[in-house]
Amino acid sequence: MELAVGATLSLTDRTHLYAEVGKLWDTGGSSRIKSGLNGSVGVRVAW
Repeated sequence: MELAVGATLSLTDRTHLYAEVGKLWDTGGSSRIKSGLNGSVGVRVAW
């Protein structure tokens, strides 16, 4: 299972700043997932 939250901020009509933070958990069975918080940030520009 994954839980993530993110946001986008419009700087101009063509430029956006984004960020996301998430975490993974195992859901039982034989799967084993160990994960801290994961995140990403960036800038999107439409040409």
